[in-house]
Amino acid sequence: MVLLQSSLAPIYVPIVFGEKWIPAIPVLILICLSAIPRPFADSASQLLLSADKPEIDLKWNILFTGLFAIALFLGVHWQSQGVAASVLITHVIFMPLFTLWATRYVFKILSVN
Repeated sequence: MVLLQSSLAPIYVPIVFGEKWIPAIPVLILICLSAIPRPFADSASQLLLSADKPEIDLKWNILFTGLFAIALFLGVHWQSQGVAASVLITHVIFMPLFTLWATRYVFKILSVN
């Protein structure tokens, strides 16, 4: 659905919102694409909670919030497209890394027990 929405944005945005919103299409596409890694990271967070490791999930969320804030601070120099790009880049890099790490960590713990 996200890919469909992103690919059809140039068609439906002018129809639904009007011609004045055409410059916002790249921002919409970048923000939509940044939603793809979110469910995987959310699942990894739930996995940590189910393994009775909420402190790790909390530490991850604090770290990610800091990284995300830095990315937004850097992206703001390039206006709305820079912010949207920083959101996408941050999500695409760090959320899959967290997902892989959390999955390996939890299943390593389970295999030892």
